[in-house]
Amino acid sequence: METIRRAKRRIAVSLGKQGTDSRLYRTVNALNLFFFHRDDRMQLIHYGNEDPDRTYYVIRPSSTAEGLLSSYFTVVDHIRWALDRQYVPYVDFESKRCQYYTGREINGTVNAWEYYFEQPAGLTKTQIAKKKNVLLSGIEKGAQQKTKTKFESSFERYKGEACRKIYESIPVRQEIQAEAERKVRELFGPGPVLGVLLRGTDYVALKPKGHPIQPTLETAEEKIDEFLAKYPIERICVVTEEYAYFEALKQKYGDRVFSSDDDFVREYKPGTYISDTMTDDPYQRGKNYLIRLLLLAQCDYFVSGITNGSLFAYCNRKQEYKDCFWFDLGLYE
Repeated sequence: METIRRAKRRIAVSLGKQGTDSRLYRTVNALNLFFFHRDDRMQLIHYGNEDPDRTYYVIRPSSTAEGLLSSYFTVVDHIRWALDRQYVPYVDFESKRCQYYTGREINGTVNAWEYYFEQPAGLTKTQIAKKKNVLLSGIEKGAQQKTKTKFESSFERYKGEACRKIYESIPVRQEIQAEAERKVRELFGPGPVLGVLLRGTDYVALKPKGHPIQPTLETAEEKIDEFLAKYPIERICVVTEEYAYFEALKQKYGDRVFSSDDDFVREYKPGTYISDTMTDDPYQRGKNYLIRLLLLAQCDYFVSGITNGSLFAYCNRKQEYKDCFWFDLGLYE
């Protein structure tokens, strides 16, 4: 099955470069869904007899290629969809796997969502198994997410009060928040901190159609220089998976540059998804990334490409940054 999955990924990458609106892409995608994803369809299950007058909506991951923050905002959209229909949401990243699933119990759970976040309605798997009407999220009906075409609209969407309440209902686990707070005390210092987020590796190499174009390292450095000239910034908190980016920033700005960990991609194989090449512990990888973003949320200033990670850091702040800049460079075609 792993060989088939990797082959499907390669085909998807190749066809995706030709455009997802082509007849060939739609045909191949339909065949893929029919033969390999029949269990991923949206379906109503009757597990038990409890609460026959309510519907419980089980949110499952979209794919193993989806990153932690892509999964997070997909879940946010699913929760909104469920609440609009007065369904009770439950996030299940156990029966259908995401790339962070380990198969072992962490913090008392094997549900990979609960490795990092709380359940929106405080439900457990045992409770869901007793409910009369359980609707599983899937690929066929209204809960399936539509591709976002403009950052402005999605940005405003996630800043809204409805989403703010959802964020509050799915906080980061206390253990991870506490670790991030320790990192802030250790690394930030007394002076102002500039947060910088730069995507590299597969995002830049594959240029996913319809996703925001990322800045080059040189373009980012020009904006960092502007902030350093304008504000009394003492430290620069860099979030990137690309080790070459971090090293270049470290060389230019010296000891002001820091990261919360040493978890970088040092050798990227062009044309592949990073998730297909990772050999480290999935849980630790996800936790490290989440802590990085929690540190970004504590910075005074912010410079970033448009990504789910930067959006998460922004939307989970209690107040606006003193100043921030987003590289709005259009979308990959």
